[in-house]
Formats: sequence, C-alpha cells, structure tokens
Amino acid sequence: MQQLGPETGDCIGCSKCVSVCPVGIDIRDGYQLECIGCAKCVDACAPIMGRFGKENLVRYSTAVEEAGGKSRQIRTRPMIYVALMALTLTTAAALLMSRHPLDVTVNRGAGTLYTLDADGATRNTFMLRITNRKYIEEAAAVTVSVAGIPDAEIVVPPITMSTGETLQVPMVVRAPASADLERTAPITIQVQTDFDTVVLPTTFKTGAITGG
Repeated sequence: MQQLGPETGDCIGCSKCVSVCPVGIDIRDGYQLECIGCAKCVDACAPIMGRFGKENLVRYSTAVEEAGGKSRQIRTRPMIYVALMALTLTTAAALLMSRHPLDVTVNRGAGTLYTLDADGATRNTFMLRITNRKYIEEAAAVTVSVAGIPDAEIVVPPITMSTGETLQVPMVVRAPASADLERTAPITIQVQTDFDTVVLPTTFKTGAITGG
C-alpha cells in the first residue's frame, strides 16, 4: 500500500484516513506493522481526492508502478508456487486413489527360519496382519495364496473380516521335497477379497547348501 504524502502537494490534511483507522495509525507516515489491511483508509481517501480530480493517495500499488513502470501480470514466483501446489494436490489424489481397502503385512514367524517335515517338505511359518478399511454390510471371506514355488502348499485358517476389523493370522508355506530351491527363494503372497487384492513379496528359506 503506497501513500504519496504531503511532499507531493496532493494531501489536503483532512485526516479522514486517520479517523477511520480501527488501529489508530496514520497511514500518511507510510505503511506500518500495525496495519491490518482493512482498506478503510483507501475508501476514505477516494471520495475526498475525487472532488479535486486527483488520484487516490492511499492505494494498493508496487514500487515499480510508483516509479512510473508497469507491473507484470504474470510473475515467475507465483507461477512456481501454483505449479508446486498443483503437483502436491495431484500426488495426494493419486496416493488416495491407489490406497488399498485391505492393509496387509506379512512377517516371518518367531523361531527357526525353516522346518523339515517328515515327508521331506520344507516348511516356513509367517504371520499375516490384515486390516479391513472398507465399509461392507456383511463379513467378507478372505483367501490367501502363494506363488513363486511350484506345487507349494499354503495353510491358513478360514478368514472372514468385518468393517474396521484387524486380524493376525498364522500362515504356513510348504515346499515339496522335489522343489529345487536356493537357500532364499522369492515368493509372493496374495490376499484377496471380493473388493480388493493385495500382493506382497517375501522370501522362503530352505536348507539348501550354496557355494563351493
């Protein structure tokens, strides 16, 4: 906000701008920290100076305009701020749209990395933690499957989930004795309902000897 002041010979000293100021500052002394930007001084000055055919002495302006220049309508910094805000909103919307109604984590069970069963199969034990964040009228059935090991068997108890429910479920993956696996084999666990599917990567441990 610029105020030209008495040095230009335009101010008539009516003090209207001072009397209407709700915080009691004199805008004729220049912009002050106490100013709340209510623009009452602008409205008070306009009709007074209009009677004399003069330009309003208190107005929103820039240093460039007061020096006789022309302000740019499009400036680089505001455009950068707008672009950053648009990018942030787009990213937030994309993350929200890609959010799964099922929140699933898989962790290896405590104890040994693997167990050899009597039939020669290798067993790994995991814990599934599943949270249903979707509103559903009736409890939904959850199915769990494994991929990455031919003829692998997965053992989990029957799972049904209601809205907002969180369950921790033990899960066993068995690889047959005929499976030719490394000591650490990558596998994926798929957790599926009629409204969402989540695929999680993990590893299957065996007693295979690697190296020479």
